[in-house]
Amino acid sequence: MYLHLNYNKPMRALTYAFLLAISLNAYGQTDCVGPDFNDDGQIGSADLIVFLSYYGNEWPLSTEFVCGETINHYDYDYQTVQVGNQCWFAENLRYLPQIDLPDDGSLTEPRYYVYYYFEGTINDAMALYGYNTYGVLYNFPAVINSEICPQGWHIPTDIEWDELINLYGGEWNASPALRAETWYNGTNESGLSCLPGGQRHSLGNYALAGNGGYYWSSTSSGFTDEAWNRYMYPSIEEYWVDRSSISYEIGMSARCIKD
Repeated sequence: MYLHLNYNKPMRALTYAFLLAISLNAYGQTDCVGPDFNDDGQIGSADLIVFLSYYGNEWPLSTEFVCGETINHYDYDYQTVQVGNQCWFAENLRYLPQIDLPDDGSLTEPRYYVYYYFEGTINDAMALYGYNTYGVLYNFPAVINSEICPQGWHIPTDIEWDELINLYGGEWNASPALRAETWYNGTNESGLSCLPGGQRHSLGNYALAGNGGYYWSSTSSGFTDEAWNRYMYPSIEEYWVDRSSISYEIGMSARCIKD
């Protein structure tokens, strides 16, 4: 004795489709998204609807990021690099929602500077050598803007900078490993390709491009309106990566690190 289920044609089609979805997953299609196709943590009829919506179309591949691939942020593809247990941008940030003059400083409002920029539009700034070589110089309110890094990334903390630098012998030895090979005997062992982007000085001028590279952390130092940064100035000290507390209004380079 057996139970006969008298499916109508639409029901049979749905059943076959769902069985096919389960079969595909069981077969080891690791590049496909499923069988929890709508990512709600449950497998049910809603997943079947999502599956059927791709009938006759190209099946979506997994979008899981692998460090070393590029990642797009505001229409620019950033190179990334694995350094120890961390995944870093291998380029300075270029995020530029507005453009500010070097004499326009602020401790509380985001400011975005491009070396050599003194007048014009954002497009004018983006055409400059300073932007295309060194990226953007940010004050501290700008680097804690949630949109400066892609989702799942952030500006490195003071501790994360320490972890990176300690991989290459600590602050007294690490500078060559972090610097691009084009910058004063840099070995770029880390793959970070740090460049001497200079800074927007508190006096309201640009300074030290081509000589010093200055990078924000996201960690306030405990001093009023100051945060920790890292900088390399190898014409003074070839191997040294310095750590200092610096005013929120200084304009410096920034990198993103994966959460």
